[in-house]
Amino acid sequence: METTLIVMWEIDRALRVFLYILTTISVYRIIFTIIGVVLRPKKFKPTINKYKYAILIPARNEEKVIGQLIDSINKQDYIKDDKGLITVFVVADNCSDKTAEIARQAGAVVYERPNPPKKQRRKGFALKLLVENIRKDYGIETFDGYLIMDADNLLSKNYMTKMNDAFDDKNFDMFSSYSDTKNFGTNLASSFASMIYYTQTVRNHRAMAVLGLNPFSDGRGVLMRNNILAKTGFKWTGLAENYEFCYELITHGIRTTWVEDAKYFDEQPLQFRIITRQHMRWARGSILAFFKYSTRLLLGILIPYDFDKDYRTNTPRKGNIFKRTSVGLKKRFSCFDALLLPLWIFTFVLVPLYSIQSLIFKIYVPSHDLTPMFTTLILYFATYFVSTYANFGLAIIREHRKMRISPIKLFFYFLIWPMMQMIVDYVYFFAIFWPVKWKRIPHVIDHQIEDIYDTPTLSQTFSQ
Repeated sequence: METTLIVMWEIDRALRVFLYILTTISVYRIIFTIIGVVLRPKKFKPTINKYKYAILIPARNEEKVIGQLIDSINKQDYIKDDKGLITVFVVADNCSDKTAEIARQAGAVVYERPNPPKKQRRKGFALKLLVENIRKDYGIETFDGYLIMDADNLLSKNYMTKMNDAFDDKNFDMFSSYSDTKNFGTNLASSFASMIYYTQTVRNHRAMAVLGLNPFSDGRGVLMRNNILAKTGFKWTGLAENYEFCYELITHGIRTTWVEDAKYFDEQPLQFRIITRQHMRWARGSILAFFKYSTRLLLGILIPYDFDKDYRTNTPRKGNIFKRTSVGLKKRFSCFDALLLPLWIFTFVLVPLYSIQSLIFKIYVPSHDLTPMFTTLILYFATYFVSTYANFGLAIIREHRKMRISPIKLFFYFLIWPMMQMIVDYVYFFAIFWPVKWKRIPHVIDHQIEDIYDTPTLSQTFSQ
């Protein structure tokens, strides 16, 4: 009996200490949020240099949207004088509709993967096949950069011009871009899914880019130099291939950045069950990727190996020791941030576990004081909802010029989003144990890029 009580007491203390530690080491994200709200985004100088790009589009039964994406690519101001600067490649992956036919008619080079093995029916394997075919038929070096887009995306008309300006900066080798939404104001589910991305912009991407750290890619709207694919092709094929890809780049000291002026529009799910299914896959995939790369991330914090070498030539970087040290520090912190990424999932179960453990302790020791448990619960949930409302509110204030939704809808949706966020957060935790399979997300919003521009933003609505 005495031994049991000692063990329970130690568990009680350990849970509280772990909660305090997680909270403390995550405080820096408050600074990120302040930077994301207050500071201007990172800018890139306009360039007269023109680079040649391949746009990679994996598509599975996307006949409703694939044509509109390619049309938005064909309307890029970057290629008005030279259409040969961009080549669109589509892999029609396990399609049973007219995706391949429509893509060819729109001018894309199409490869088909008619009946892949069940375990390979996901985006990473489709991109792997696409890059292998480009290597065989064109050569990787034919294109300076490779841009990955999803079939439901639309590109703003100056998208490639802005990405090309960033590409001209030789300090970086991977470039993510601004994820806007095609259907923010359609319903509650699409608005919530959209707000997740707007909040990530404010809390993460903008600050990381301004500070010269390595922002994570969302898996589309990501441009990379050809040397990243030259040796191994596209080898990241997990449930969340973008996490594997980013972990790989960060741990090898490859510099990444975020191009806010390059905006694409993404379709968000119209049903909350699809959102939870989507986030469960991302959670499961990110956790698997984390365990695959955790050792290298830890080494990147302790020993930022190769930080003083150019990974392309394996020769010392040019510049003074302070510049090289700065590169090393940035890699250390990028690895630290990536290492913390999945740990917040456990905070959502630590509080309930702590409460259950305290109640059991009370059964064995009637004199046990439950005040710390109730205080912890109240503080946790109060802090959670206040911080969630604050994050969404700050994102609305900072990004309202891009949001296309009526003010009345926004007000009522804003009240509900934190409850939806808590459900999604617990979905992330259950994804650790629940078997997750790749399932296609249906895309039905067949807007043209002009339809997006014709829809007024919040700022335009208030100015009318």
